[in-house]
Amino acid sequence: MDELLAEFIAETQETLEALAGEVVAWEADPSDRERLDAVFRFFHTVKGSCGFLNLPRFEKLSHAAEDVLSHVRAGEAVPDSATISAVLSVMDRIAELCSAVEAGAPLPQENDDLLIQALHHCYAMACAASEVVTEESAKEIEISPVADPRRPSATARTIRLPLTLIDQLMNGVSDMVLARNELARRLRERESDPELEMVFERLSGCIADMRDSISKTRVQRVERLFMAVPRMVRDLSRDLGKIVDLTVEGGDVEMDREMVEMVVDPLTHIVRNSIDHGIETPEQRRAAGKPEAGQLRLSARQSGSQIVIEVSDDGRGINVNAVVNKVVSSGAMTQQDVAQLTEQERLELIFSAGLSTAQEVTSVSGRGVGMDVVRANIERIGGAISLANAPGRGLTITMRVPLTLTIIPGLILNAGGQSFAIPRSAVVEILHENNPMVEIATLGMARVAAIRGLRYSMIDLEEVVGLPVPEQTGPRSIMVVRSSSGLPYALAVSSVENHEELVIRPAAPMVMAAGVYAGMTLPDNGQPMLLLDAGGIANVAELPLETNRRGDQWGQPVADAPTTELHSGLQFVELTGEDRIILLSLVERVEDIEIAHFGQTAGQAHVMIEGRLIPSVRPVQTSDIGNDSGLVTCLRLRDGQRELCYPIRSIVDIFEIPVTLDMSAPYDHVAGLTLIEGRQVEVVDGYSLFADLPDTLETGAAPKKCIIADGQDNWNRNVLAPLLIRAGYEVVLGIEGDAGIGDAVVLSTNADIEPRDATCPIVRLRAASKPATPSDDSIYRYDREALFEAIHAAHSERKTA
Repeated sequence: MDELLAEFIAETQETLEALAGEVVAWEADPSDRERLDAVFRFFHTVKGSCGFLNLPRFEKLSHAAEDVLSHVRAGEAVPDSATISAVLSVMDRIAELCSAVEAGAPLPQENDDLLIQALHHCYAMACAASEVVTEESAKEIEISPVADPRRPSATARTIRLPLTLIDQLMNGVSDMVLARNELARRLRERESDPELEMVFERLSGCIADMRDSISKTRVQRVERLFMAVPRMVRDLSRDLGKIVDLTVEGGDVEMDREMVEMVVDPLTHIVRNSIDHGIETPEQRRAAGKPEAGQLRLSARQSGSQIVIEVSDDGRGINVNAVVNKVVSSGAMTQQDVAQLTEQERLELIFSAGLSTAQEVTSVSGRGVGMDVVRANIERIGGAISLANAPGRGLTITMRVPLTLTIIPGLILNAGGQSFAIPRSAVVEILHENNPMVEIATLGMARVAAIRGLRYSMIDLEEVVGLPVPEQTGPRSIMVVRSSSGLPYALAVSSVENHEELVIRPAAPMVMAAGVYAGMTLPDNGQPMLLLDAGGIANVAELPLETNRRGDQWGQPVADAPTTELHSGLQFVELTGEDRIILLSLVERVEDIEIAHFGQTAGQAHVMIEGRLIPSVRPVQTSDIGNDSGLVTCLRLRDGQRELCYPIRSIVDIFEIPVTLDMSAPYDHVAGLTLIEGRQVEVVDGYSLFADLPDTLETGAAPKKCIIADGQDNWNRNVLAPLLIRAGYEVVLGIEGDAGIGDAVVLSTNADIEPRDATCPIVRLRAASKPATPSDDSIYRYDREALFEAIHAAHSERKTA
């Protein structure tokens, strides 16, 4: 009898978990007869079993629910939300009774009669609000026959086993796999014996089949994790007066049973916070120009050896400033400490212990309360959690959970003198760097590998994991691996040594926090090694995975690309030796300038051209120009208003280049790569060049002119002129009569210099901090604020005159 009771309790609990979501779906569509029948059959089965097992409270509750649902099935009423809520309450009471029986605890003494009365009252109200079915129409209603619970089921036979027994079986088969791998290694070291190898292959096949079968006993579909979410969303949205549309995706993804249980609480907390403090009320959403119904999306997918679970909403997102203010006011950090944080680091302050930005206390914890616990629980099982915040538009929380104990095909590789493992499914192909099909180019601090005409971002594994790249006699191996975004990249390692069946276990939270590992594995030698996460490596290395999509496939060769818009580009050689190309439309002229005209002050490079100082992309040294002429070849660039000097070594030629790059990989003043006659050439980013220049004082207006009277004075040339250029003024060195004065303001450190134009305003500067006489109206040359106020006033005076 005890075994029968335990079986009944276990089956009832499992059915309740799945049925809660079915009831919510039935509420959304009361005409769904199939779901109504499923709910009815549950109560009918419970009532039939309770009499035999002597569970009167179960029987009384289930009979009341069955009675009401039978009338609904007969078409006598259309159930409303109150009726369905009453049915759910009865299900909740049955779940409480199941937990009490399972734990051997006294049954709770709640008054079941109140629940039953509420159920009948709600049904009566639904009947009054519904059109009564006439006798004639009732004849047309088809009532499905009730399934006899004693009838043999056509489904697969099942048996219940303790989870500890399954764990023991899994540990045993893991040890068998390790022993098989060790035996394989020893056989490789011996002379070939065909008969022995044949026996080993049979043994290996049997172990593989046993491994697969036992592994399946530990996994569950993620839909079991998602079962309670629809009910939770329904109840919370009703309590808070909100409308929430729930979308669930990826329920067929399989996940370790233990991981399902560990993720339930963090997932529940995140979903509750999304509804309570993420999604707005209908009135607030209308005011923000959003639909009344908020969108909540729950999805799961497998990425390599990890399960990725995302919860996203289209609510208000996280107010980062409110989080920062709360952290500062709590004394956890100072304002100076917060000022040094990046925007992402400021966002992740939401994980601070005890933090809450909620303005009022509700029955649901505010966004932030318990988020430290959520992250701790995820990291405890070797996972990671990340945030993608869009203030006013929503929040996406991503949980990455590893597979705790499984066996996967893997590759053993060496990098920096240490062994690592990587899932075989993540590797597309393996080549050596001296392969004629491989061409490696450097793009600033990054590298690009071209393999058979396809271009991939490239990174050394040692650089990511913090190991030195060892000196080796042979070529390094290049593995093309898949990233989490779907775009492959090239991973360089010392060598790829072997492939094995790997037993995967979770690594320590501190190790997983690095973001590049998916767990720990035991190879055939029994020495633990870390399992690499291909997607995590790409994220940590910040690989530029965005690339041109001229065809349907990423990295399609340019020769196969369709026709695209072309522009003329000027290819040149940098002073530092790189081949680059720039849009010809930005180049106003090319000319040679004496190196003596180049200078640098306070980090600002400049060059004197036609008596004016204009910014230079970089300073120039004699050793840079590569000849004895003393002349520097310069590109004079102009964006329509501002001018810039780009010193180079030499001009190569003019080519037609596509507007869309073959690979986008921005750094410094480079936008990416394009192919010219089969070679990869860096494309200069004109936008970046001019964006680094100081803004003009009036948006859309040409720079105002300042003439420095004594252009040969060292202080004027190297201190004052660069200061004015950075402030957005056009600077002219020297004055000859009234030539070129126009609407300029003259700055003079010499009291004797006067322009012929008497209306020309003059700002006089002095070297002393205090004026020589009370009538001295000159400006102290190191009083920056007074200097610019005087220049601005002088320009205003000139304009008025």
